[in-house]
Amino acid sequence: MDGKKKRTKKVKLDPRLQGKMKKGLVRATKKDYEFVQENFQDKIEKYGEKIWFLRDAVALYKYIMDKNVPWARKVFAVGALLYLIMPLDAIPDFTPVIGFLDDAGVLAVTAAYYAHEIKPYYGKGE
Repeated sequence: MDGKKKRTKKVKLDPRLQGKMKKGLVRATKKDYEFVQENFQDKIEKYGEKIWFLRDAVALYKYIMDKNVPWARKVFAVGALLYLIMPLDAIPDFTPVIGFLDDAGVLAVTAAYYAHEIKPYYGKGE
């Protein structure tokens, strides 16, 4: 490179979501983080063969486990992984064929939001 710092594209959030964030209505807590930490591996072992978006989930998990990443940057990733882990959501995971569609959508949006940050976590530590 010619010494110039590469600029990353920022994803623009929906103004309604930004307003909720400012009001403190959208947030993940340390308790949520601990829940993900304790239950992520079980979910992967139980449904790993059925989860075609597993690479994104694992990259996000490695991202939130990285102690060098500030907590404020982890919040949406924790929320997405919570959504994946929770058995009852918009479409329950045990529903044949379509059970993981909502999880895939949430993780796809989250992975796109964090794309430039989680890139190094794909394949890291495997």
